[in-house]
Amino acid sequence: MKVKEKKIYLGQTKGTISSNVGEYSNDPYVLKKAEQSRKTLSKAGFPAELLKLQTERMKK
Repeated sequence: MKVKEKKIYLGQTKGTISSNVGEYSNDPYVLKKAEQSRKTLSKAGFPAELLKLQTERMKK
């Protein structure tokens, strides 16, 4: 399998887009961080401005 890579600039930040990306959805570290995020969001909630912005974007 040939790996496709492309160098791009995102504003002033240089980045690489690659077709050779690993699967991390079942990684214990990622799962732990996702669970911590869920707990934090359930306690604090989303800012009202963010919810309004998301609602407007979903309508488009």
